[in-house]
Amino acid sequence: MLQTILVPKAKFSAAEAIDWVRDHQYHHHKLDITDRFFRFRQHAPEHGRYYTVTLKNGVELVYNIPI
Repeated sequence: MLQTILVPKAKFSAAEAIDWVRDHQYHHHKLDITDRFFRFRQHAPEHGRYYTVTLKNGVELVYNIPI
């Protein structure tokens, strides 16, 4: 299950990040801003294993596999 989308601030503005998330049909209702990323949580964190897939444009998709 996709838990979070991290969009790098170095490559995207906040508006561009929202557009990217929306264009890919993910939730974009709540934007958290960290030092390096615009973060869009898709689901609440759960116990389990997490892994990240980094796309060519720098966007990171964080997946959770519940245990």
